[in-house]
Amino acid sequence: MRKRLTKLLSRPAKKLSSNQAVQRKLSLLFRWLASDPRSSRLLFLLFRNFTWYYLMLARNQRLQGNDDGAFHSLMIGQRCPIDDYRIHIKISELYRDNGDITSAHTHLKLADILKPGYSTIRLLTFETDHGLLDAGSTTMGRILGFQSRLIHRHIPMLNRISIYYPEHRDPLNVVREELKNILGAGTYADSRELTNAVDAAISNRWLRLALDLCGDRKEQILPPTRQLLDRLTADLGAYEPLLELAWKNEMSDELTAIQQGRLMPLSDVSTESTRVVELFIPTPFFAGSDQEKPTYETIRQAFLQAIRFLIEDKNIAIVPRFQLYWKDCIPKVRNAWIISYHTSAPANPRHLHIQESPLAGCCSFDHSGFAGFASIATDHSQITRFVSNVSADALERNQRDMHDRYVTGNISKYLQPAENKPISGPYVFVALQIPTDIVSRLAWISGIDLLRSVVEYYRETEVKVVVKRHPFCGSMAVQKCLDELEAAGRIIRTENSIHSLIASARIVLTVNSGVGLEALMHGKTVVASGQCDYSYAAKTVRNHNELFQVLSGDLSPDDQRIRELLYFYVRRFTVAATDSGEIRTRLQEWLS
Repeated sequence: MRKRLTKLLSRPAKKLSSNQAVQRKLSLLFRWLASDPRSSRLLFLLFRNFTWYYLMLARNQRLQGNDDGAFHSLMIGQRCPIDDYRIHIKISELYRDNGDITSAHTHLKLADILKPGYSTIRLLTFETDHGLLDAGSTTMGRILGFQSRLIHRHIPMLNRISIYYPEHRDPLNVVREELKNILGAGTYADSRELTNAVDAAISNRWLRLALDLCGDRKEQILPPTRQLLDRLTADLGAYEPLLELAWKNEMSDELTAIQQGRLMPLSDVSTESTRVVELFIPTPFFAGSDQEKPTYETIRQAFLQAIRFLIEDKNIAIVPRFQLYWKDCIPKVRNAWIISYHTSAPANPRHLHIQESPLAGCCSFDHSGFAGFASIATDHSQITRFVSNVSADALERNQRDMHDRYVTGNISKYLQPAENKPISGPYVFVALQIPTDIVSRLAWISGIDLLRSVVEYYRETEVKVVVKRHPFCGSMAVQKCLDELEAAGRIIRTENSIHSLIASARIVLTVNSGVGLEALMHGKTVVASGQCDYSYAAKTVRNHNELFQVLSGDLSPDDQRIRELLYFYVRRFTVAATDSGEIRTRLQEWLS
């Protein structure tokens, strides 16, 4: 077996990566071998000169939450004779997740030097994501000078960040049209070739082209792509002209609107009798199985309800756009009404930001943004006005209904375990989040600093500090902090269900995670160290002195404010994505 394994793993990484089934089996086998010290040492001796070894080792370490170990493994790989661009890309990802933007940028530039191409694309997307737009413009110019075949392969990644580089729009339009023509004129001999072509069309949001490529050969397309195409057709097939028009509007400053099924130049639309809505079609519609998130179906349902309403209203002219960059949009229409996903901006009653909420299956509708960026994070008057005439019985019944649905049903934003390890004795629960998440910008006290302060406060008491790390957190700083505190016996780390942890906790502490809202459904006191959309019913702290004052004071929950917040949250701030009637009502109110 050892000889067979050596022969298999010694193949060039490029050949191995072409077979996903082989990759999965090797990953499982590698994890099993790496778990034993002796076989782990053998793996190192056999494959220490192969890039594959370090990439696989780091991948498995990250899957186990050992991001620091993955970092050290990759740094060793970098110092071996390999010096492979892929190792630098992975090191960059670890630095990025740890918030070290300068080091992350440096390693991507090293990867670009070692092997221009895909590394250069990754460099560009990083520079764009982190606001390094001058450097990004230079990198984009270099990429557009590459061979067309290489550019075509990565157009979806270039599309994603293209809104920030209008100076490169014309050459990018040229390569888009080249690829579209090549795909349309191609002859595809087998299922894999046809599937790859349809995949390319979908990833570039060319639904009509994808359907034309299929023709009567749809059953030949391989399952993941066929399933995505079926879903896209069911969702947007009836609105396919919107997609074609969206691309036209992305590629030109001469905008076209659609009203009552008729296309017309935007300049011909009468703004006196017509509402012009700039509609940004979000990325979740085009997410493949490897990109799908638990919340995407909620977003698709909500936007489909909105599209149906806009199409049917004769007094609305739609200017469709693609929200190519998933967390930002740049409107083109002056004074238009705007609908977008996962965005935030200074308060504007004409801009409707839609985002999935901590309440599974629901979306928030707000004119400032989502979570801590939403208007209710700072303007509590809208809550008090809305609940001013609501009876105490109605408030209590609403909280009970929410408790029955989410708490009793163990429903959260992410799938929760059904079985939990018991935690004895009194404890407070600290819910961590991803430190580089966009809402972390709104922190007054970071998650790590909050945890350390809570640990210090309860150090000489019987109260334990229980911590749950965010399932997608990849921060080495967070891991080191947790490892250090756990080794010292200062915290209890757990993977238990959020609801089970909240239920037995004295209080819940977080920066501004959605866990805070879930804790309010339990009727718990919540301490938040960042701006959040449930601040009306939470105890917010801006520094360590305020935190210690809160912890040493009355920690009983304010039941009245909790009930008022929850009533407003579920009946005004959010709406069920499947509730077509309520979404239509909200949109009518917004436009009027």
